[in-house]
Amino acid sequence: MTRVPYDQAAKALLQTALTTLGRAEVQHEVPPGEPAWVDVLFEPGPQAPSSARHGLLGAMASGTALFEPFSVAPTTSDVWACLRKQLALGRGRAALPTLWILAAARPSAVIRAFAMRARRGWPRGVYAGASHRGLPVCLVVTSELPVVRETLLLRLMGTGRTLLAAVREARSLELDAWEHRPAVAALSVLRFRLDSIEPVDEELAMEITETYEQWEERVTRLARERAIEEGKAAGKAQGKAEGRAEGKAEGKAEGKAEGKAEGKAEGKAEAKTEVTLRLLTRRFGAMEPDAVRRVR
Repeated sequence: MTRVPYDQAAKALLQTALTTLGRAEVQHEVPPGEPAWVDVLFEPGPQAPSSARHGLLGAMASGTALFEPFSVAPTTSDVWACLRKQLALGRGRAALPTLWILAAARPSAVIRAFAMRARRGWPRGVYAGASHRGLPVCLVVTSELPVVRETLLLRLMGTGRTLLAAVREARSLELDAWEHRPAVAALSVLRFRLDSIEPVDEELAMEITETYEQWEERVTRLARERAIEEGKAAGKAQGKAEGRAEGKAEGKAEGKAEGKAEGKAEGKAEAKTEVTLRLLTRRFGAMEPDAVRRVR
């Protein structure tokens, strides 16, 4: 089996998911000695992840940790290499970071060599050394995990039938689900590297392609719907503003016309009154104030 695409997909998934919970660095170099790199180094943020919201991966990210994914069953030599990286990173720290070995297949030799047992209180498929030999080392066998929402992201780092079932399950994720972006990150790597995966799994390749295309279609449709709603809201606000401005202008014009007409009428009435008073004064002489008031 060609491991590179699966390993790259797992790193992309882990980085995308863990970045929402803290700081996740891919290919972290471990000094001193010969160059070595941790696949993913995680440092938790100020707010601890919730296992209820972030599933099994959230529970695994409760503290500083190394994540080392394997698309095949790791050997004891692989695990010892990971332990050396763990010890190198632990220098100068109050406590060693936890080493999480993520295996797509059951590494029976590793489980025997490190006296690993099912970890109490954790789902099926999660193991820990009987004594850890003073080292916090845990193993997750993705093919043994229960098929529930809480383990989905871990199972997307599997291979074969485990990965196929996880991809089908991921297709129905809500676009705002916590698992959606990490799932997209993983499948986008696999989708564009399908030709390099050997042996070719036609069913898996088709499922990955169809799932990715369906996601793209849903995102495009949602973006279009949001654009329409935003356009409606903007149009409504603009129409309301323009209507208010037009109404104010019309009201001002109507008020001006009405005021002019009323003023003109009042002016004519006053002029007529003054003419009447002058005629009465000429004929009868000066008039008493009460008589003038009555005429006006």
